[in-house]
Amino acid sequence: VYVNHLGLVVEPAGSATLAGVLFEGVLDDLLAERSAGAPLAVALVVSGGNPAPEQLAAVRAEGSR
Repeated sequence: VYVNHLGLVVEPAGSATLAGVLFEGVLDDLLAERSAGAPLAVALVVSGGNPAPEQLAAVRAEGSR
């Protein structure tokens, strides 16, 4: 998601924050009392990565399938 949709290169462990938010049910309790007029703000902390060009190309190729 980070590379293919946002153009961000992050360390593999940085993906854990996004996975936690996207995992079904994780935010249910926090969202229960929210509405369009009172949305929930969520911030994710990720760190950069330094993949080899071949690794980055492989991730992008896999994401385009």
